[in-house]
Amino acid sequence: MEQNGIVDEQSAIEFMNRIEPQIREWEQQWKKLSDRHQQEIAAFRVEIA
Repeated sequence: MEQNGIVDEQSAIEFMNRIEPQIREWEQQWKKLSDRHQQEIAAFRVEIA
């Protein structure tokens, strides 16, 4: 695991493998929010015009 603040490579890889699915899920949620936000901006511009 960790020794004197140094993490061995295997532990680092295991950690990344554990958190990667969560990061992917956050990225998908962020993209959905971003897409919806872009649609709202486009609709707002149409209303103004």
